[in-house]
Amino acid sequence: ADYDSTHISYLSDLNGVRNRYIARFDEVIAYIDTAAHYRTVVTSVPITNYSRNILEQDVNIKAGKFSEAEDAYRKALKLDPLKAIQHFNLGQALVYLENYGDAIKSLHKASTMEPKKALYHYTLGDACRLKGLTTDAILAYRKAHDLEPTNTKFLNAFGEACTHQSIY
Repeated sequence: ADYDSTHISYLSDLNGVRNRYIARFDEVIAYIDTAAHYRTVVTSVPITNYSRNILEQDVNIKAGKFSEAEDAYRKALKLDPLKAIQHFNLGQALVYLENYGDAIKSLHKASTMEPKKALYHYTLGDACRLKGLTTDAILAYRKAHDLEPTNTKFLNAFGEACTHQSIY
């Protein structure tokens, strides 16, 4: 199953028991002659270490398995802490788990690492609103709207937060 463009999760029985793993793909230069030749490097870490086989690959945030998604995203973050998408994915899972404080930290990190990603700011705004931090939510929604002024979802969220705060 894909996590993002550079990670996959999979089942393997490398140690004799089928467990879940996450792998990151990187390309490195193997050698240069008249052209650069690349090879793919795979870094893999176990997500689970059960004593019995896993029957299926079932980490799926869309299916509502947020705790497993949180664990998988935390492990992906350990593999690649410099990618904003890792912080964003973890933040989304934490919002669904109603852990708004940690979600805000992850989403703030993602939006700081990639400040031009409107969706990161919008999702940060949602986490702030759900935690009751209306002023912070307004600032995040405003940033998302400034980055994508034609996105009505961002505009509506900004407007609703301002109305709730009674400011314009």
